Amino acid sequence: MLKKMHNAKGFTLIELMIVIAIIGILAAIAIPMYRAQSCKAKLTEVTNAMSHIASAVGAYYNENGELPNSLGNAAAIQNTLGVNVDPTVLTRIGSVAWNRTGTAGADAGNITVTLASAASGALAGCPTTVTGQTIILSTQTNIAADDPIRWNWDSASTIQGTFLPRR
Repeated sequence: MLKKMHNAKGFTLIELMIVIAIIGILAAIAIPMYRAQSCKAKLTEVTNAMSHIASAVGAYYNENGELPNSLGNAAAIQNTLGVNVDPTVLTRIGSVAWNRTGTAGADAGNITVTLASAASGALAGCPTTVTGQTIILSTQTNIAADDPIRWNWDSASTIQGTFLPRR
């Protein structure tokens, strides 16, 4: 004869399968969100460095009355503007350039960062809407004398808008 089990302890197979299914669903939601936040954190380092360069361009403008000439790489920006940003911050993630787009009296310009591909490792795990794209920080056109320089994240940036800082 079989004895009836009283006060059996433990979980049934169905209960364990339900818990595993819930954990799987949560992981399917959490992992992409984690990757997006991780990528945003990497890009924050780049946008902060771009802001330092923008401040240095503003200081140069205040001292010289015009924007600096175009500078093609992080080392030239550091040497000319005295930006205390480690050039490897930007060069390990991509390339950076300052482009003057006007002449004295009609000054304008932009800071352009071209992000590296995902294969470089610095942006590993970031979506293709980020890797290989550009981020552009532009001045207003025709900066008047004694006017502060206003900077905007340029709509010509090819990076997905959710990865740019809020205005």
